Amino acid sequence: MKKLMTITAAVVICAVITIAASWGIIARAQQNNNNTGTLRIAETGVLNPISFFDANNNLTGIGLAIAHEMAKDMGKALEYDLMAPAACFMAVQTGTHDLAIGFTITPGRQEQFYMLDPIIMGSNMIITRQDYNGFNGKETAEEVRAHASNGRVGGLGGTLSQTIAENIVANGTGTAVVFTNLTEMVLGLRSGVIDHFVWEFFQSPSGYTIWTDLFTVNPDIKAINVTIQAGYISGIIMHGNTELKAQLNATIARIIADGTLDEIFKQFS
Repeated sequence: MKKLMTITAAVVICAVITIAASWGIIARAQQNNNNTGTLRIAETGVLNPISFFDANNNLTGIGLAIAHEMAKDMGKALEYDLMAPAACFMAVQTGTHDLAIGFTITPGRQEQFYMLDPIIMGSNMIITRQDYNGFNGKETAEEVRAHASNGRVGGLGGTLSQTIAENIVANGTGTAVVFTNLTEMVLGLRSGVIDHFVWEFFQSPSGYTIWTDLFTVNPDIKAINVTIQAGYISGIIMHGNTELKAQLNATIARIIADGTLDEIFKQFS
């Protein structure tokens, strides 16, 4: 059985525990546009560029921008709670929140939730140090996985990157290491706690691609430019809520058709 490690930031976790209730909520904000009703969204703040904090420590991202469009079309105010990725699923499943955006469509999730129409194409890649010479840049996805399987591979807790990291090391002698955010994973890579980590890059339906400033800010790391797993990313809502599903899918169709989604992508590229 493979060893599974979890890396946490002790100070942050302690603060979350003291503030959080059952869903791990650490922040709440309501943006009231004087409309009736509220669309409640669960946000992570750790899935750049889907949900993250900008230089002024304001929550932003593609997911929040899309949620604004959904709330506007429904004539509702938008309210978000900030919580861990895994807590987002519970919040939607129990009905405390209407929606969470930024999760890959999988058969298992489709059984538990209504997943909205695809919004984003995600490509998962291996990130490693610039001075790591174990890859030659010509490997297939299978060869990249096989090589990484004998190392320490990081993934973001509660997301597909954790699942991919665990699946990679299951075929070798390596260890999956779970982190709570991207900053911790980069620090873990630099310090030698891990050899690689799994991260996702995004493309709109029209083909507009976002490469985050991950490599600009961290020039000592690099991506192995081979997609080891791809998938469509969208929103999740409670299973059975057909009315909400139709309303939110209508907004998705609109923002794809009228170019709003590409404009949102450009804001975060």
